[in-house]
Amino acid sequence: MKSTTGKFDRPIHISCAELIEMTGKRRYDIYRVFELSDRSGIMRIAEHMSEFSAAILNTLTGLPAGVQVDSVSVDTSTINFGPAIALTPVTPEETEEIE
Repeated sequence: MKSTTGKFDRPIHISCAELIEMTGKRRYDIYRVFELSDRSGIMRIAEHMSEFSAAILNTLTGLPAGVQVDSVSVDTSTINFGPAIALTPVTPEETEEIE
């Protein structure tokens, strides 16, 4: 999950370890939570990130010897996110129903 109290379009920071994990055999989705507060938030989900991460990692393999990248900053417009989902806190009554 990538979260911010700010707007959706703030860049997402993804570590190289996350990029490698995204290219693995298991499905990897990014959950972007934004405009986060104590009372609400909004979430959008980007599913199946393996091709996206593989493209980034392939580009990084061309760096000169001795140069390493720890993370990348990604513009949210370059990722295919689904529609916005409104988030609200769970009430104590709802918590009891879940348990």
